[in-house]
Amino acid sequence: MTTRHFVAATCAFAVAALVSVSAQSPAPKSEKELIARVQQAFDHQSIVEIRQLVYWGKSNPDAKTSFDRLASSDFSQKPGKISIAPLGANEKLQYTLNGITYVPTLKATGRMTIDFVVPPGAKMKASSTSYLIGTRNGGYYLLTAEPSTP
Repeated sequence: MTTRHFVAATCAFAVAALVSVSAQSPAPKSEKELIARVQQAFDHQSIVEIRQLVYWGKSNPDAKTSFDRLASSDFSQKPGKISIAPLGANEKLQYTLNGITYVPTLKATGRMTIDFVVPPGAKMKASSTSYLIGTRNGGYYLLTAEPSTP
């Protein structure tokens, strides 16, 4: 194999690997399927799988890094019950940071709560985390934040 062929083959392999990592599965079509896919991401400890369930919208790199950090931290615990509930009537879903107002990347329709299993003999009490969820074009997504547009 010549150097040129080796370089071409290496480039082709790199592109194929990049495409397979960035290829996204279709969005879950129900809350039940979203829960199952989140459970699968936890089972595999896969940041790639859980990121595929997020509707990123116009979120900035800081929001993506923050999401990755939260998910990675969550992976250190074993999920017990995963449920979805409607949002509270008066829940505030925006915040301001450094003068920029952030809102969910889609209209939030509910909140997924993951209750983690407390190991026997552990001193900690119950632990949980939650993610906003929303829908778009028949798919269910986890949400993050994006800058609000006037």
